Amino acid sequence: MNEFLPSRFVESVRRLALGIEPTDPIVRSRIGHPVDVAIDGTPRAVPGHLRDRSASPWDEPTVLARVGRRDTCRHSLLFTGELDEPIVLRLQDPTRRYVPRRISIEMPNPMLGGRQIRPVLYPGAAYGVPAGAVGMRGRIERDGEPMRWARVEARRTVDDLLVGRAHGDEFGEFLLLLDPAASRGADLILPLEVAVAVFGPDDAPDPDDFPDSSEDPYWDLPVENATLDADGEAVLGGLELPAGYVSRPNSSREVEFSWSGLVREQFDFS
Repeated sequence: MNEFLPSRFVESVRRLALGIEPTDPIVRSRIGHPVDVAIDGTPRAVPGHLRDRSASPWDEPTVLARVGRRDTCRHSLLFTGELDEPIVLRLQDPTRRYVPRRISIEMPNPMLGGRQIRPVLYPGAAYGVPAGAVGMRGRIERDGEPMRWARVEARRTVDDLLVGRAHGDEFGEFLLLLDPAASRGADLILPLEVAVAVFGPDDAPDPDDFPDSSEDPYWDLPVENATLDADGEAVLGGLELPAGYVSRPNSSREVEFSWSGLVREQFDFS
C-alpha cells in the first residue's frame, strides 16, 4: 500500500533510523577521513566481488553489516524492519588514526527516525598531530603485558582543571593532546605541571570468557551504553568511563609539559 502517492504509482520509501556523524575532539568537527561504522555482532557473508581470490573456496568469510557512509562524512542507518534493540555500533579505523569504540544506542521507536548522534573518536597512534600541539605519547602495561582500551585524563595540577582526555588502543598505546586553553594569558607558566591518570577495568578480561577472542581483535572492547538525550551526550563524547573502570594508586603521576611538543611516558596498571 502506498503511503504518499496514489496507488497507480510504484512507490519506494526509505526511512532513516539513525544518522551517525563521527567527530574528532581535537578539531571539534566531523571526521573527514573515512572510518568504518558497523552493526556489532551480526556477521554476514562477504560479497563475491570482495572476497580474497587466493583464499580457500570452502571457507565462508563473514563481515559485520556496515552502515553506509555518505559524501558528507556522515553514516546513515536505514530502517528495514529488522533492527534489534538496542543498536550496538562498532566504530573503527583500519589506519589507526582513531581508537575504535563500541556504543550501544537505546532508541525508543526506530520508526520515528530522524535521529542523529555524534560519537567522538579519540586520536590513535597514527593520528596527524597538529603543528605546535602539546601532549604525550604513552604506553600502559598490566602484569608485564599491554593493557587494552585504557582511558586517560589530564588535570592541571594548580587547580585540578581537566585539560585533556585520551583513549588507549589494543596495544596499550595512547595519544594525549592537551587543550589549547590549558595554559593561556595570566595562567601561562612553563613548564606546565599536569596530573595524568590512567583508568582501566578493575579485573583484567579473560580471553577464555569470550568465545570469539581468537577471531575478533576487539573482543574485549567495552560496550558503552548511550541514550538519545542529554545524558547520552556524555557517553557519546567519551566523557564517561566505561562500567568497571578504575584508577590505581601507581597509575597516576605528575608530568611537566613544555610548549610545544610531545613527551613520552610508560604507566604500570598492575
